[in-house]
Amino acid sequence: MALGENLKRIREAQGLTQYELSDLTNNIVSQGAISALEKRDSSTSKFTSILAEALKVTIEELLYETKGYDQPVFSRKMQLDSTNVNVVESSIQIKRCPLISWVRAGELCDVGHVYNLNDAEEWLICGTPHSDKTFALLVVGDSMAPEYQEGWHIFVDPEVQARHNDDVIVRDETGNATFKRLQITSEGKFLLALNPDYPNRIIKVPKESTICGVIIYSGKNRRK
Repeated sequence: MALGENLKRIREAQGLTQYELSDLTNNIVSQGAISALEKRDSSTSKFTSILAEALKVTIEELLYETKGYDQPVFSRKMQLDSTNVNVVESSIQIKRCPLISWVRAGELCDVGHVYNLNDAEEWLICGTPHSDKTFALLVVGDSMAPEYQEGWHIFVDPEVQARHNDDVIVRDETGNATFKRLQITSEGKFLLALNPDYPNRIIKVPKESTICGVIIYSGKNRRK
């Protein structure tokens, strides 16, 4: 069953209008985008994780055929390993990423590291394709507001080549990790804080710094 059909059925089962569902996503997903998704024969979307959180269902429940809207009809035997959840009896593989601390992110920035259970505070599903080295961080502070809010999760893929205007994690010369927008100009590379009220919004990237990865996805955890 397509994402759109499931999305509409779950939304209506919860008594929500498209506008109300949009509000639950903090308007990250507009009413128009929800309407388009419900009409389209899509298997997934960049908004899948955000919509699942807003509807308080799992990504699997949103993507795949269900009875009612909370009981999958296919048999699933979950086997959790250090990097992903394998769904036996289907061809679907749901990859999870480790949520790590900012201190740990700085330590592992330039190390060929394979994450294990000891590195992770939690394992989270990323709503977009990513490499096995992808990790998640919790946004702290308001330097990247309003686009990124404190308490949101950001997913960082070290395998993605950083380009101009990408949002990146950078380890500075002291070993600390920071989160800013990369600006590549004729005068060099700079880091930009998106918050217009943030002091020292633009800084030049020091030679000793290392770009740890590019933010490929972000979202708010709506399940407490």
